[in-house]
Amino acid sequence: MNRYREQIHECMDELVAFRRELHRHPEPSLKEFETTDRICRELDRAGIAYRRMEPTGVVGELKGTRAASDHMVLLRSDMDALEILEQTGLDFPSENPGVMHACGHDTHMTNLLGAVKFLHAHPEEFAGTVRFVFQPAEEIGAGARLMIQQGVMEGVDRAVGMHITPILPLGQVSAMPGECWAACDRIKITVHGKAAHGAMPQNGHDALVARPIRTPRWC
Repeated sequence: MNRYREQIHECMDELVAFRRELHRHPEPSLKEFETTDRICRELDRAGIAYRRMEPTGVVGELKGTRAASDHMVLLRSDMDALEILEQTGLDFPSENPGVMHACGHDTHMTNLLGAVKFLHAHPEEFAGTVRFVFQPAEEIGAGARLMIQQGVMEGVDRAVGMHITPILPLGQVSAMPGECWAACDRIKITVHGKAAHGAMPQNGHDALVARPIRTPRWC
């Protein structure tokens, strides 16, 4: 294990440079065309097979040789940036005005690329198949559905995602089975009120202070 740790550390400068390049060139949801191209170029350079997804995104598979197994694990990273003006003061700021990697997806892509390169170099260290997915449009809740429609979950036994967080000390990892992070979703409700004169609010029903008569199942 120490031998592998040393190999990973030897790639650190390369991965840091890759992450900073991604940070300088952020793209919003479903417009990650340059980001997709950049990931593909890196995979080509490492000799790792993949396929492009529509309209953006990348998926590929690595086969382990440690033992015979039909088990498949999926590793996933998001790709898109947020439409936010960067004011961080970094020496590698966004060069796309009004768009920045404010949610860490540049780091997520770098982490996944590093893992993919390591696994590709050491197939003897795992059995079965590792499918890796660079997923677009996480921020608008559309990318996962698009990828699933294109078959990325077919044959998958386990899926693993991650998110960086500043609340943990450097070097620590927090993990748990099942769902962990909040879902990107939308909820639409309609509230019906009844207008009344401000001097006689008791004759109306104020929609602004409406509350459910019972706790929703998802709370």
